[in-house]
Amino acid sequence: MAVLQEWRTTLQHLQAVLDDAEQRQIREKAVKRWLDDLKALAYDIEDVLDEFEAEAKRPSSVQGPQTSSSSSGKVSLWRDGDKEKIIELLLSDELATADKVQVIPIVGMGGVGKTTLAQIIYNDKRVGDKFDFRLWVCVSDQFHLVGITKAILESVPEHSSHNSNTLQSLQHSLQKELNGKKFFLVLDDIWNENPDIWSTLQAPLKAGAQGSVIIATTRNEQVASIMRTASSYHLNELLDEHCWSLFSHHAFENIAPDAIRNLEPIGRKIIQKCKGLPLAAKTLGGLLRSEQDEKVWKEMMNNEIWDLQRKE
Repeated sequence: MAVLQEWRTTLQHLQAVLDDAEQRQIREKAVKRWLDDLKALAYDIEDVLDEFEAEAKRPSSVQGPQTSSSSSGKVSLWRDGDKEKIIELLLSDELATADKVQVIPIVGMGGVGKTTLAQIIYNDKRVGDKFDFRLWVCVSDQFHLVGITKAILESVPEHSSHNSNTLQSLQHSLQKELNGKKFFLVLDDIWNENPDIWSTLQAPLKAGAQGSVIIATTRNEQVASIMRTASSYHLNELLDEHCWSLFSHHAFENIAPDAIRNLEPIGRKIIQKCKGLPLAAKTLGGLLRSEQDEKVWKEMMNNEIWDLQRKE
């Protein structure tokens, strides 16, 4: 299964296949059914990606971003060890007495759960009690200094209103808002590899009080190396059994126990294709939700979409 950061590219491949098939007016029944299934899968993947991006970009509140109610408990249970290690660092005397704002990158491949882990940490009461306020900004691949600076400023609780949109004025306002305050900021999904751009963005953040912390999630260790003041935290893929738990939680909704027993061996093989990515497990489980037809499950298991990246 293509990992999350490659799914947009995969969708382009799917659309190319579909467009070519329609232009040639392929009529064979078997091919038509495969194309229909492929088209449905493409739409479902696109919907999941749009939902994921919309959730990440939703304006933050004082409470910050929330994890999905349907899976947050399970994901939290898998990531308890990771969560506790990072929170232990956040609450450590070493960070509390640091003479500059600390930056801790969480590094991992797309879909492995970096954003979810950051949400869990962000919403932990111990973290909330440690800082004057918490901020959350989704950066994504469009690293615009003005837009990001403005987003950080607007995330500050009870921030003063401002009319200007120039970088200089926004940085001045942000510096005033953060001056002497111990803040916790999550910069989610960082792609910037230019140290000069990071230095410019970071300038007003240095006004924060001793013990302020920034967590940056990224897929790229090079990006992390530009930003970090502490070692990067590398987030590994889930074990197959954990992926299975998440997948089955979604896939087996409203399915009879007898049907589950027949579908589980197929589902176990599907899970192996998720390569430890919780988002992939959740997505596939959602695609098969309440589906009791073994043939549909086998078609998913054998679908050529798994091989698209290997054929490039």
